[in-house]
This record gives sequence, C-alpha cells and structure tokens, in this order.
Amino acid sequence: QMAGKTSQAARAPSLGGIKASTVSNSASTTSSTTATTDTTATADQAMTDEEYLADIKSRFMVSLAAAQESCPGISGKLKKMKTMMGITTIGAGVGTVAGGVAAGAGFMKSGAESKLAEADKKSHDAYAAATVGSEEAAQIAKEALKRISDSKAGTLGTVRTIGSFAAGGADIVGATTGFIGLSQFDDLSSDMDDCNTALTEIEGQRNELAAATAENETPDVTLEQMDTILNGCDGMSSKNISDIKGKMMASGTIVAVSAATGIGAGITSMASKKNPNMNKVSNILAVTTAVGSLGGTVLGAVTLSALNKNSGIADSCESAFGGDSSETDETQTEEQQ
Repeated sequence: QMAGKTSQAARAPSLGGIKASTVSNSASTTSSTTATTDTTATADQAMTDEEYLADIKSRFMVSLAAAQESCPGISGKLKKMKTMMGITTIGAGVGTVAGGVAAGAGFMKSGAESKLAEADKKSHDAYAAATVGSEEAAQIAKEALKRISDSKAGTLGTVRTIGSFAAGGADIVGATTGFIGLSQFDDLSSDMDDCNTALTEIEGQRNELAAATAENETPDVTLEQMDTILNGCDGMSSKNISDIKGKMMASGTIVAVSAATGIGAGITSMASKKNPNMNKVSNILAVTTAVGSLGGTVLGAVTLSALNKNSGIADSCESAFGGDSSETDETQTEEQQ
C-alpha cells in the first residue's frame, strides 16, 4: 500500500508538469495565431489603400474623358460668337451714324423749309411792291424762290431718306447676325454645363487623392494633372454664358427695332414729298433709329468685352488638356500593373 501511495505521489508532479506544459503551449499557440492575424490584417489594410487610390484614379479617368469631350470645344464656339457679335455691333454703329445723319438732315430740312417759306413771303411782297402791283412779275419771283426752296429741301430730304434706309439696312444685318449667334447658344450652354459637371467631379476626386497621398514624399502624377486642369479651367462658368446670352438677346432686339424704325423713317421721308405732314413723323423715326442703334452699339461693346474675357478663360482651359490625356492613360496603366 505504501508503495502504491508513493507511486501516486510521484505521479502528481508529473501531471502538474503536463498541465503547465499544456498551458504554456496553448499560450504560445495563441500568441502565434494573434501575430499571424495582425500580419494578415496589415496586409489586407495595405491592399485596401491601393485599391482606394486605384478607384479614385479610375473615376478621374472617366471624368477626364467627359471634360475632354466638352471643355476644349468651348473656346472655338466663343470665338464664333465674338465674330457674330462684332458684326452686330458694327451694324449698330453704322446705324447710329446713318440714323444721326438722317435725323439731322430731317431737322435741317424742316428748318430750311420754314425759313425759306418766310423768306419767300417777304420776297414776294417786296418784289410785288417794287413792280407796283405787277402780279405777273410777283408770280415769276415766287416761282423762282420756290424752285430754290424745293431744291434745298429736296436735297436734305434725299439725305434723310438715304440715311434712314442705310441705318435700317445696317441694323437688319446686325440684328440678323446676332440672332443667328443666339440660335447656336443652346449647344454652347450644353457644352459648358457638361464641362462644369466634369470639372466639379475632378475637383472632388482631387481632394480625395490629396488626402490619401498627403504623407507621400513623392508627388503623385495624377494629382499634378488634376491641379493643372483645375487651375487652367478656373473661371469656366455656365452663369457667365447665360449672362452673355442675355446681353446678346437684348442687343439683337434693340438693333432689330432700330432696323424697323429706320426703314419706316425712309418710307415716310419718301412720302413727305407728296405729304409734308409726314416730315415730322420721318424725323421722329430717324431720331428713334439713331438712339436705338446707339444703345445696340454700347450693349454690343459690353457683350464683346464679356466674350473676350470668357474666350481667354476657355483658351487657358483648352491648353490645360494638351497632351495630358495620353500621359495620364499610360501612367494609370502602369500603376494598375
């Protein structure tokens, strides 16, 4: 029995050693598993960062393609608008001068007729008295003076007629060209809206990429490309295009009205030869033509200034895309590989 107890006592430490060894091995296994898990998590996290950067750049490529489709073409369209607006402004300017000449001639005609009528009466009375009541001599004097009066008034009337028709014709050319330009604005506005949408997307992607690569020592090529585009296209605005369209429409409308009054002034000027009462109407229409044409000229000049400014911005934006697309494609392909 004693031997049996001794045997059991001797085995007890051995069990304890087994338990200790088991616990130690378990702890070692847990530690090893934890280390493996941490290493795997770190690797997974690194892959996530790479995928995130690739996703940003992939979305940028889509936005870049959309921007290249719409932004560069805006410059050329604005240049066409400048040409058309220039013709409108020149037409209105010619209308201003011609209308002013017509109005001036009309008022001179009215003044000359009034003065000549008064002189005619005085001369008739004086000549009649000098010829001691000779009605025949007085009639001859009256007809001679009338021919002089008609000649001067007729010349001024012709100037007014020609000036009025010239003003109306110039304004018709200007208004027609302006409205042709307006008919092309929908296409331009659509391109600008698409361009702004793409640039807004690129700006958001640029901010994402800048935050994700903030700790990188080497500058990101795609980020630099984004900055080049955003800096070059700074100022591209759909609102500016809308404002220009409004100015062009106002200018075209004013010049169109001036064209109508100019033609009306010419017609009434011709009619005044048979109906002197039309002189006043013709003069009023000639003045209206000159004033309206002047308004169209001023507004046209303001519109041209706005077009020049936005055309310069569009030129800068277009140059920002020059040769960048292929480089970006190659860079993106290399990074993905």
